[in-house]
Amino acid sequence: MTGQAFYRVDAFLPPSAPPGVGAARAQPARLLQARYVVIPFTGREAELARLTAWRDGREGVSVLLVHGPGG
Repeated sequence: MTGQAFYRVDAFLPPSAPPGVGAARAQPARLLQARYVVIPFTGREAELARLTAWRDGREGVSVLLVHGPGG
């Protein structure tokens, strides 16, 4: 082994401040960007519980393919 890490750790940044009124009026789609957390995520409790259980599981290596239509 070369001592090189096989993973990467990034800082978890808090949500960004939403765009100002002028920027939002110029490009309303900016309000849909997840980083602004303008509208909280709701629903899909069963899916979130399954993902949380998978993430916190004790398996040494685990992969979960998440797929579905966009939109």
